[in-house]
Amino acid sequence: MTYRVVELILRRAVFLALPLLVGAAVGMFWLIEGRRDFSFSSRATVWVDKPSVFSGGAVADFNNYNSPAQNQTSSVQELLATQTFVKTVAKTVDGTETVRQDRIDQIRSNTSVTPFGTHVVYIEYRSKNASEVSIMVKTILDKFAEDFTAQVKSRAASTANFYGTQLAPAKIAFDKANTALQEYMRGRPQFANANISLQNLPANLSGDTELAKLIEAQESAKEAYSRILASYDESRIIATSSEGTATYYQVQDEPSAPFMARQKMRALLIRPVAAMLVSLMISSLLLLLFWRLDRKVRVPSDLAFLGHDLQIISLGSLHAKRRRWPKSFVRLATALDSGLRTHN
Repeated sequence: MTYRVVELILRRAVFLALPLLVGAAVGMFWLIEGRRDFSFSSRATVWVDKPSVFSGGAVADFNNYNSPAQNQTSSVQELLATQTFVKTVAKTVDGTETVRQDRIDQIRSNTSVTPFGTHVVYIEYRSKNASEVSIMVKTILDKFAEDFTAQVKSRAASTANFYGTQLAPAKIAFDKANTALQEYMRGRPQFANANISLQNLPANLSGDTELAKLIEAQESAKEAYSRILASYDESRIIATSSEGTATYYQVQDEPSAPFMARQKMRALLIRPVAAMLVSLMISSLLLLLFWRLDRKVRVPSDLAFLGHDLQIISLGSLHAKRRRWPKSFVRLATALDSGLRTHN
């Protein structure tokens, strides 16, 4: 069988090599075109952190199992998937009111958002137009910052309102506990030390359970009031201050100047390698087809399909012989040809 396959390859070399040559030519063309194809890019670096619960963490939809960079990357990619966000970016960059769908698809496909480490996010835009790449990255950053800031401030305002409703009852509870303790101490001259607490309670007063309860209630109410007040103040500052989100979102590196970028060699080789594989597959299918259609008898084993009981004496009579015309026919043809020549 090996001899048969080798002979088929040699006899049909042109047909089998043609797909390989075409595949190599197409792959080389794609490789050269890929090397010639270049674009311009601009990149910005953003530092992010996870907002606290009372400053917008819930509305920012942070996943506790992912890093802040991964969460923020997902947020930017989700915004790029919306028509409203991309249209706003395109209108700002292009200065037009109408944005076509192909322009929206171009912005989406040319924008890459990549997390790096725990707190760093890279935002990059690639285009043939060098004048728009830096502007595009800047616009995406600005629009995302507006959206992120609006979310955080909205959540912080809601949180401030929530803690504001708890602040008054906590203050009343603290004043009540403090008044009860002061009245208890005022009626007993031995409590001359006004800074008495559970930690520095004198040994002669350690058996006074009523005093211990009042001090514990007063300290607990004070701690609750201080915690609510601190949360309320921080939420209110974030909700009203323009610098409220700086702790969670900062642009470390502004969009860079346009720089030339080419495709990586691995990406360039994908299409040429695919072309060679397809051409190799076509050549293999052609070889299989020729092998199935071939009926030439070369060795006795090629006649095995006739049965094992068939005795083969010789294959010499199977070889094609040159056809010879009968002598009478040759003489007649010669005479006719001579007569025609004489007549002419």
